[in-house]
Amino acid sequence: MGVQTLKNPVFVATAIVAAAIIIQVTGSSVAPIASTGGVTIASSVARSESAIDSPNNSADKTVAAAPGKGATSVGTVTLARSSISTGSHGSTRQTAGSNGNKSSGSNSSGASATGAAAPVQTTAVAPPAPPAPAPAPAAPVCPSAIGGSTPGAPGASDASGIPGTTSADLASFAAEYNAIRVANCLAPIPFANIRYSSCLQERMWWMADDPSTNSASAWGHTGTAVRSDGVPIVGCDGDLAGGSGYSGATVASAFWNSPDHRASLYQPHFTGNVAGVCIAYAMSHGGVNVPGPNEPYSFTRAAAYWYSC
Repeated sequence: MGVQTLKNPVFVATAIVAAAIIIQVTGSSVAPIASTGGVTIASSVARSESAIDSPNNSADKTVAAAPGKGATSVGTVTLARSSISTGSHGSTRQTAGSNGNKSSGSNSSGASATGAAAPVQTTAVAPPAPPAPAPAPAAPVCPSAIGGSTPGAPGASDASGIPGTTSADLASFAAEYNAIRVANCLAPIPFANIRYSSCLQERMWWMADDPSTNSASAWGHTGTAVRSDGVPIVGCDGDLAGGSGYSGATVASAFWNSPDHRASLYQPHFTGNVAGVCIAYAMSHGGVNVPGPNEPYSFTRAAAYWYSC
């Protein structure tokens, strides 16, 4: 238990005054046995015993207040002591004197009793929040489908009676071509810019009029294509597609599904303004075989190319 002070300082002061009177009346002297710090511990003190809360009451001590600093003797002082509790080591502690000095006994380990240390309070520090994940890249804004119509095609036949491109052929090709572009986040080409090409039509008729029964005869590009009858090549070159049952839409899909034709005709990496892009297109239906029968109308040959307009 920590150091405690006397509970009745007024009573102590009264006792000191009474002691002074006794000295004057009786003139008795008391021989000091020790003096420390201005307080003399008397060897002969008249006591009025009161209980001290000590395990064995063997360490009974009386402290007389000094009349002044450095005094060597005092008269008999009657000191009424308050009950003082002791620590767990059994030593008795008490405090006396008018100057407020404190005297305490020692515990068994020799350490001075100074009272319980104030608890140290700590504040928990929250760990830093993890960094927020980087936002996902924004999805690209793809172009929307557009309306419009193609200029149309003449639907004419050549001298051998092979039908050429119709307006329905051109419209079917243009619709599928732009649908594929929009589905793949490519800007659609204005429908007015997807046009019938008479130059490509001449090349398709030249192929269809080859008299060979081999449908692949005369098929190919300028510099490689040769007709079986030796007629010189005419018309313009372009990307080629065709076969039995092919329509304008089927041809557009076939071009997209071929990496080389996709790069040439769709140009996915083009970043310019598509308003200045045109697509040329032509188709033929059927072909001449000698001897017959000729190829049916459903057997088509088609060509297209990308150009600036």
